Amino acid sequence: GINPFDEPNVKESKDNTGVLLEKFRKTGLLEAEDAVTLRAKPDFQKFLSGIPVRGYLAFLVFIERSAKTQRILAGLRKALAERYKIPVLLGYGPRYLHSIGQLYKGGPEKGAFVFVLNQEGKDPRVPGAPYTFGQLKKAQAIGDLQAVKSRALPVLCLDLGKNVESGLTALTQAFRKLKKA
Repeated sequence: GINPFDEPNVKESKDNTGVLLEKFRKTGLLEAEDAVTLRAKPDFQKFLSGIPVRGYLAFLVFIERSAKTQRILAGLRKALAERYKIPVLLGYGPRYLHSIGQLYKGGPEKGAFVFVLNQEGKDPRVPGAPYTFGQLKKAQAIGDLQAVKSRALPVLCLDLGKNVESGLTALTQAFRKLKKA
């Protein structure tokens, strides 16, 4: 029942991003209020228990895509899918916003979402804008996070810091330590 040419929920995320960038322009602040680090020991068990019956888990990652990060995430997806007997999806942001983003927010409310952010290393400025490409990407992540949260869907937002590979490895280890559902 989703019209692929009418994407109101994709526009919602874009509108949220615009508001965040305007706030950043005025205040210099751009933070995901709910983002936690792995040091904060998020309650993954509670999060996973919130996945709807016949639902799915989606990792929405706003990190650099490399062969190593893809390998780590593929292993995590496979382990979680086998352990919990659910589909585990992966979308790299902001790209997924224009492909499956509408389904996540406008389709059946069956998803649970893990947003994964990081602190950018080299971060060039967007020409003619008062922010960097990393700040733009973070605003897009937060804008979509707000749109998903507005639907009262299970959401977890993790900030891996600057070392993405070690953060993903720690995330994988944290999920593997969980009790089987």
